[in-house]
Amino acid sequence: MRPVRHLWCILCCALSLCVASVSCAAARPSAETIAPLLDDFLQRTHTPGVVAALSFPDMERPLVVARGLAGVENTVPLRLDTVFRYGSITKVFTAMHVKQCMETGKLSPETDIRPFFPELKLAGPITVFQLMTHTSGLPELLEQPEVVANPAKAWTQAELLAVIGGKARLFEPGTQQKYNNTGYFLLGQLLEKVDVPAKAWLERQREELGMPSLQVEDDSSIVPLRATGYSLTKEGTLCLPMFSSTTLASGSGDLGGNALDLLRLPQFLKRYGLLPEKAEPLRLKDGTPAVTRVEYGGLSYNLGMLEGINLYDMGNGRFFFGKDGMIPGYASQFVYDPETGAAAVLLLNQENACFEAFKLALGLLEVERAVQRRRN
Repeated sequence: MRPVRHLWCILCCALSLCVASVSCAAARPSAETIAPLLDDFLQRTHTPGVVAALSFPDMERPLVVARGLAGVENTVPLRLDTVFRYGSITKVFTAMHVKQCMETGKLSPETDIRPFFPELKLAGPITVFQLMTHTSGLPELLEQPEVVANPAKAWTQAELLAVIGGKARLFEPGTQQKYNNTGYFLLGQLLEKVDVPAKAWLERQREELGMPSLQVEDDSSIVPLRATGYSLTKEGTLCLPMFSSTTLASGSGDLGGNALDLLRLPQFLKRYGLLPEKAEPLRLKDGTPAVTRVEYGGLSYNLGMLEGINLYDMGNGRFFFGKDGMIPGYASQFVYDPETGAAAVLLLNQENACFEAFKLALGLLEVERAVQRRRN
């Protein structure tokens, strides 16, 4: 059986959650075997281009493969170091900054945010931990009528605080979990008050992080090597995305960079305590696990949102950690396998293919699991 068919066989079984039943010999993903999978992904999802990066603990160098176009207008091919907008993967870095401030005593998980944001007129305490874990009960900033009516506006911090100030909570803090960009917007503002803005923090941490492409994006700067972002019409035709100001993504979705840099995340997730030793979901005030059942696109799993990162419980004792991002024109996936220590990053310039990218990342990591189990 040819190498490409080896991987197709195993990947199909992995995505069907049947890795254990693979009868053909498992082969670790390589540039030669991943390339046709990415080409098929681009065709199926009508995506111009994708960069996939994989790291394995026993490999000297990560595996990075780029397929497709960075821009369709002038048929510019993707490079291995092409820059994309990360979207909500930004939240991982915001959580790292918060954890660093906790280490230095500037914040704690139980810090009440009310003294820092009197303009919000909060009825009761909301903690930093609740902002980080989507349990604050605050209304979603991006769903507020003022924002929905004018997403292209360059909003000021004061204007956005006024939008959510005085709004009723969706639930009592700590009693439910609901994905929330408001919490990470507020964390970004809080970090400016107790430490430094995100751009200054990245400059301060640049040497430690070893992520030279990482940057805070804005509405007007020209970013070298950045791919053009795209969307799809209702008919499935490629088109330019809706413009949304990066001011709405402060702290929650305004970072960008390349795929190789994101592969360095696991060591810093461990360093800042964001990658727990036990794959367990958050517990709400009443002791119940904060999980959401996802049944979509051929996958079934329990989703738990931790501090800046997600826990994916795929069943049968199979867990992954990761974070996805979707912002106009771009989609991103970072997935880490605690069993093997392998990580996968997929960056693409078509916002609607985010979930399909998640499935592909999971499948590639499942292949590595099969490889390691056969070795053992």
